[in-house]
Amino acid sequence: MIPPDVLPPPPPPAVLACGAATRFSMVTAPKRIAATATAAGYNLITSDDADVRGYAYAFEGDTLVAQRGDVPLFSGTPAEFTTIADGDRTLLGIANGTPAPASTTLVALDARLAPLGPPVPHDTWVGGIGSLARNDAGSLAFLATLVPAFTSETDVRIVGADGAPVGPNHVVIMDGESPTISSAGDNFLVVWNAYGTSSRNIHASVVAMTSDSFVSTIAPTTVSVLTADAFNARGAYAAASETYLIAWMQKPGDPLDHIFVSLRDRDLKEIGTPKEIGTGNQPYVIAGKDDFLVVWRIDAVRLGAARVKPDGTVTPVPIEGTARDAISMDLVVRAGQPALVWVERDDGGGATVRFDPLCSR
Repeated sequence: MIPPDVLPPPPPPAVLACGAATRFSMVTAPKRIAATATAAGYNLITSDDADVRGYAYAFEGDTLVAQRGDVPLFSGTPAEFTTIADGDRTLLGIANGTPAPASTTLVALDARLAPLGPPVPHDTWVGGIGSLARNDAGSLAFLATLVPAFTSETDVRIVGADGAPVGPNHVVIMDGESPTISSAGDNFLVVWNAYGTSSRNIHASVVAMTSDSFVSTIAPTTVSVLTADAFNARGAYAAASETYLIAWMQKPGDPLDHIFVSLRDRDLKEIGTPKEIGTGNQPYVIAGKDDFLVVWRIDAVRLGAARVKPDGTVTPVPIEGTARDAISMDLVVRAGQPALVWVERDDGGGATVRFDPLCSR
């Protein structure tokens, strides 16, 4: 028997190969997707405005292969949804009802995308894209806007692996729109937009919480300073450099929408000045081991992307394919590697889903 202290280290987790994206066909083109990284690979959740379905992909050696597809998960009228993984388990959050959601249902799934228990409803609690985050301490936070007032109070609560509340609600934002939450080490980063004196501005704060405690460690900070409306803020935290990156869309006065980013230190103090990195809307951002990946919509059919280093260096990254009809996208990180997951509609009514790490070329 080999002593434990001389055993070879386990092989590193498999990651996506740089170069051509890994592609899989879909029979029907979905309208929205959400992706998450699992211990085995990735899970993909899709919706066609009536049904929510799941797809599981796993690495066999260094190759990503399809494991399960087109698994029915939920029927109804989903407005938005989000997902987060813990090992091979996945927690799916579905905001119910259109055009005005009134609740969110959390569903815990196993590695084969089968329910682990009954759905857990969160009434008057609407959490869509970017509403679930797990910090390094293992606490799972669920952020939501209370209904019916969509531009007022936003609360956060800790939930268990089954989606059930653990502890009380805590007020994070008294008056804001489009809030999202993400992990920031042992804390959480919250970003949102709200009306200022003359325009919508982007704000951010950092909170620490457990099932029975809540502390705002960094008070709400204004991120966007231009006198123009700012929307669709997303944020991410890179632990190695202790930096935050916040991305948003801004309307500076011309016919185009513009994508801005702001690098922040561990105290949310700005590093340099905000940078414009492209034109478009709906930016997504995620932190990898060495840098940040930002992806956005240029228009109704095309996507843009850039890598941003903690020192502020911005490198545009081309996205493989014509992106002639990019239906939906999400960003995931696995083993420190960020990746774009996006769906392109095919001519026959089907679609192709692509997993692309968008390595700097």
